[in-house]
Amino acid sequence: MVNIDRYPKSFEDKTGDLFWDLPFGVNTPMHDIVTSEIQELASVMEGGKHIYETLQFWVPVSVFLFVFSLTISILYWKNIQLRKRLKDNCHESCQIAHQDFLTKLPNRRYCSERLEDLTDIKSEFSIIFIDLDRFKYINDTFGHTFGDKLLIAVAERLKSAVREDEIVCRIGGDEFIIILDDITDEKTITMILERVLEKMSSPFQIEALEFKISPSMGVAICPKDASDANRLMTFADLAMYKAKGTGRNSYFFY
Repeated sequence: MVNIDRYPKSFEDKTGDLFWDLPFGVNTPMHDIVTSEIQELASVMEGGKHIYETLQFWVPVSVFLFVFSLTISILYWKNIQLRKRLKDNCHESCQIAHQDFLTKLPNRRYCSERLEDLTDIKSEFSIIFIDLDRFKYINDTFGHTFGDKLLIAVAERLKSAVREDEIVCRIGGDEFIIILDDITDEKTITMILERVLEKMSSPFQIEALEFKISPSMGVAICPKDASDANRLMTFADLAMYKAKGTGRNSYFFY
């Protein structure tokens, strides 16, 4: 608003115009000063109007950009979480597909795929086919639950008889296979076989009962005996039956 009090006293001239009585002797028409003040005020108001119009445009735009960026961030985070869950589920599914449900050892499927991989790259290795002697009698006499507990205990014994990089698989029933990667020397294999016999010689404590169960083992060597995964397992199986024929609790090379 125009502050009239800040101007000096005014007087009227003969024409009726109102003049300011300025101290330095210059008389200025009042309407000129008022006009100047109004123009200044209008200029300020025009600037304010411009700022308002600018804000009226940019505030919604800023809000939209904020909401949009927040939405993108949330969707990106959810995508990361989803991919992580899918990866975990895939890993879990693959693990279940390749794991024996009872002993938690690698199963027949894993064993077959591993042997195929080794033969495909023409790796040198050997396998030990293991069958438990008289397990069917124990399973039929004491029940499947008892037999399952015995198989779990046997799996632990077999794992303790080999190194971490030597894979013990349960391929079904009371049959196991040990994959010895990069081991084809019969002397080294024999040492492993003797270690398995030693581990299995101690009695098993199942439900307050003590049992002794022995393994019959057959060995096949790749590529000496076969360079095909299926034939290698067949030859190791045949060698195992030869070991059973010699009195059990022993091993035989194909």
